[in-house]
Amino acid sequence: MDGLWTIPALKYPEELLAGLFDTDGCVRRRRKDGTTSVTREVLLYSRFPANLAIAAKLLVVFNIFPTLMHHHTTPTYVMHSLTISHWTQMMIFARSIPLRHQRKRELLEGSTPKYNVLRARMAEATA
Repeated sequence: MDGLWTIPALKYPEELLAGLFDTDGCVRRRRKDGTTSVTREVLLYSRFPANLAIAAKLLVVFNIFPTLMHHHTTPTYVMHSLTISHWTQMMIFARSIPLRHQRKRELLEGSTPKYNVLRARMAEATA
């Protein structure tokens, strides 16, 4: 890891990730291909793939394995994204990363009908 993110990333990874997702991330609805089923996914966007690579490495510490992609929005402009789409990893994300943005936090916590049941079980197991 290089640059200004190194020290905060090593000392406070969950806080750094929360700040990144609060500012440049989103929780959005996504329709599964070929079905009427709608699911949610967590995305983080950046023009700089190195920044997303650092975020991906930090997420792996929490056993979250994101997908990195790039999108050509114009012939000269490329946007990169980091995506978390599996609901169990979204639950780990919701539990581990303290988002401050209320709407994003609510969308994330309501992203799966099993969230509250599994969250209660996980809390009981760690108590």
